[in-house]
Amino acid sequence: MKEYKLVFKPLSTITNIPNAQTIFGAICNIIVNTQGEEALNNYISSFNNQPLFIHSSMFPLNMLPMVHYNIFDIDYINHNILKEKSIDQLSYLQTLKNYKKINYTTESIFNDYIIKSDFNKMRNDLLNKKINIKNYCLQKASENILFEQTKQLNTHVRKKDYYNTSIGDDNALYYDDTIYTNGLFYILVKTNENIKKIKDIFSYSHFFGFGPRHSVGKNSFKLISIEEIKRKPNLNNKLLLSQSVFDECINLSESNYQIISKQYHPSKTYINKATHKMNLFNEGSYLKLTQDKEWIGKILSFNIDKKPLYYYGIGYII
Repeated sequence: MKEYKLVFKPLSTITNIPNAQTIFGAICNIIVNTQGEEALNNYISSFNNQPLFIHSSMFPLNMLPMVHYNIFDIDYINHNILKEKSIDQLSYLQTLKNYKKINYTTESIFNDYIIKSDFNKMRNDLLNKKINIKNYCLQKASENILFEQTKQLNTHVRKKDYYNTSIGDDNALYYDDTIYTNGLFYILVKTNENIKKIKDIFSYSHFFGFGPRHSVGKNSFKLISIEEIKRKPNLNNKLLLSQSVFDECINLSESNYQIISKQYHPSKTYINKATHKMNLFNEGSYLKLTQDKEWIGKILSFNIDKKPLYYYGIGYII
């Protein structure tokens, strides 16, 4: 499969950076409204054999999720903290704690350290300031890649409407986060299809949005460019770029991963209730596979109140 980078510009404030499931919902909405029900069914059924395309979560441009590998393990800390003066030990622990707050890495960090599983060198270069942290992104000292955002908690008053008729909810307060940024974002796509077919879908993103509250001007993204990516073969562990269900080819004992548990909340306009609870490998998981694959996981399908539901449990790996 060929791999493409799709770059997007936010046209509004956003509530969250969209994950792969949110993007999947937007893709289905775009296909059914621009190409029809048959095209949507073809897209969904393709995951039973050869997907028309798979996609990652969305990330700030030039950044990847930080790998879930503890380069400062307990043995390392216990061995090295004794080398510090007593008065400096608390400061030393605080410094190590800050390293756990890294959210992203740059492509160069991935290519020079992660793809080679060279985490000892990464740790040493971090301590020697050859690589450092800027805005929670791990990057080389020579790089200056920034993602600036401002997050604000907003207060709203709930009013009864067609979808909200619960007794006691009228005039109740609710809160949501609003993210302000002028940075660019990207999604990765793998496909054997003509790239025009992919562009024909994502070019509608600013009309349909990625995520909730698009009707009130949030979560609007415009596709501004598509480019093909050529990567070095990764023969070691794979970096996960979308939340994935378990796959039998994952060697858990040789993998480093984070499991998240979440409740599936479909759109209230479709089914106004939470459904299944599921456990997923989070983005940034570092997975050892028993066979080389383009992706892992699968689409989960449910039927609630005689309505079909799908959850994007496909793991995009590089």
